[in-house]
Amino acid sequence: MISLYSLNAVTNAMKLCKQHNVQLGTDVDSPVDLLNRAVDPTRVFDTTITDEQFFQELPAITQLKRPVDGTAEASIIRDGAVEVEALRVDDHETTLFELKNMAIQRCNGMLDFARNVVQPFVQLVIQNNTIEDVKPLVEDWNLIPVGIDPCVDSPVVQALIQEIANPMGNGTTYDPIKFDVPTDIEIPETGVKAYDELVRKLLNDLNLSMYDAAKLLLAGNYTVPVADKAPEMVKERVLVLLLSSFFIERPWPDSGVDALKWKAEMGRAYYTSIGWVYGFEKAVANRVATGNIVYSYDTNEKNVYICQETMDDYLEKGGIVEALLGAIYLMDEGDYNVSARVASLLENQKAYVEAYNRRAIIVQKRNELDWVSRNRQALKTAFSIAIDQLDQGYLTVGELTRTREEVKQVVMGICDDFFVNADEDITLFIIRTACNSVFCAYEIDPLMRTIHTAMIENTDPAEAATSWMIDYVLNWIAGSVFVDKL
Repeated sequence: MISLYSLNAVTNAMKLCKQHNVQLGTDVDSPVDLLNRAVDPTRVFDTTITDEQFFQELPAITQLKRPVDGTAEASIIRDGAVEVEALRVDDHETTLFELKNMAIQRCNGMLDFARNVVQPFVQLVIQNNTIEDVKPLVEDWNLIPVGIDPCVDSPVVQALIQEIANPMGNGTTYDPIKFDVPTDIEIPETGVKAYDELVRKLLNDLNLSMYDAAKLLLAGNYTVPVADKAPEMVKERVLVLLLSSFFIERPWPDSGVDALKWKAEMGRAYYTSIGWVYGFEKAVANRVATGNIVYSYDTNEKNVYICQETMDDYLEKGGIVEALLGAIYLMDEGDYNVSARVASLLENQKAYVEAYNRRAIIVQKRNELDWVSRNRQALKTAFSIAIDQLDQGYLTVGELTRTREEVKQVVMGICDDFFVNADEDITLFIIRTACNSVFCAYEIDPLMRTIHTAMIENTDPAEAATSWMIDYVLNWIAGSVFVDKL
């Protein structure tokens, strides 16, 4: 029924059309066209009356149209969203009622299909999909602080070093020693508290038994104190120094060698261990004195050993870790003009930070591509499982009957072509692929996306669905109208 509200709305619309010199028309057999044909148009287009007369007579013009007996019109409504339906168009009110029912049925059908078919399918895909997070940004190189370990500064160790006029005179490495070791060998007890406590502490720190420690002593050492892995070996070398200093004059029983050979072989371990510990201590001190932050690189494990004292000085002067990492990345790429000394890092800080940022972007992109690849495969598997459980009837679209393998092939292609970003909303991707590629229910896609967005934004999904349905009907009706320039 045409209400006063409708009349006022039409009046305003007509005035706007007149002001802009445009005319509204309707698509043939569309909803609005059928409503127009349900009233007598003769008086509406009577150009002999004034606008005021027209508005006064409009209620009478739009009264129910009574068809002549036996000549009632029949018309067909064209709606791409529903099957073609024949309606008897006898008058405006009846036509409006039928069109309203058509819209209600269409909306109810969409909601029913979305709720009872698409949503369970989407849920099944989600349940079978294993979502993996993007790997966190991890630096290629690990910064490991190095300093003079407290065990090196121990008075016992320093006393042993200072007994030798030229601590490194006998070198820093030695060959393995072929002595037998009794399984019940005991921890040395000298009665000197500082020595005894330090030996036990090092055994505990290294998680070694006394038998294992003796084997370590006899294993020899080919690593110089400035080598890549030297910082990891400090406690081992100090323990070997302490044990060899004790056993050189006190052979353990059942060693399998005479006293002369014992002293000669154990002497090699003792004196080269003094040279090794002294050499490491000197190398750290030299780097601190010259402002060189990096002690050594372990290229296999990607570890960078940094002098903590120099690092602290660098940070106090305004340096930042990103610049140091940037310099390390440049050196790793073969740029030999880069220096890890404090002065150079501070002077070239901007360039080194830019190098760090470039590497970070590359690593992040690599992680994202890895994430996309892994999750894309998981999606394919999840969709395949869900499609296998889908009733065959849902795979038929109009006159096109599709096999499960054909649907899977389409979905796999969608995953390859459109699942490409690490910030992808996976649930939204599943919804869109299910609606458009599995069910070919293109109008249900925006409805389910609206509901999904409402849930993410913590708003009422029912209200969101209702609002979308209103817009859907309005768009359906508005699609009947076109504008002509006069």
